[in-house]
Amino acid sequence: MTPVERSLMATTAALLAQGRLLDGLSRPLTLFALGSLLVAPLLAMPLSWSLLMLLVAIGGVGLVQAYFAFRVAFDAALFQALSAGDALNGLPGLDGALAALRLMPERKAGRLAEARARGAMRLLLFQASLIVLQVVLIVGGGLMWAV
Repeated sequence: MTPVERSLMATTAALLAQGRLLDGLSRPLTLFALGSLLVAPLLAMPLSWSLLMLLVAIGGVGLVQAYFAFRVAFDAALFQALSAGDALNGLPGLDGALAALRLMPERKAGRLAEARARGAMRLLLFQASLIVLQVVLIVGGGLMWAV
């Protein structure tokens, strides 16, 4: 791996590590929504249909975000390992390991470092978009009940 590729891997890993912050913002919203769905029946609290759907949407979006947070964190760790040296024996070693674990289709093997970084950045962007959607649902729900 060239020095430029190592720098790209290190920079991408550092940016992907910020996905932890995003997950930290989403997780309380998700837990509150799902917890409310579980606690309301135990406390015999009636939930309107719209509130029920809103809580399901917020919780569901949060669960999808958690999946993307996992993917982003996994990629961050791989990019960090690649930038640190030959722990993975470069991109071909990574491709072999991912294919052996069935985590990557063989047709994706051999991609350039830039393509991998762009793909990982798309995952981070999607993760961030899901958190924005959660906040929009919460604000929209709050406005709906305030009116």
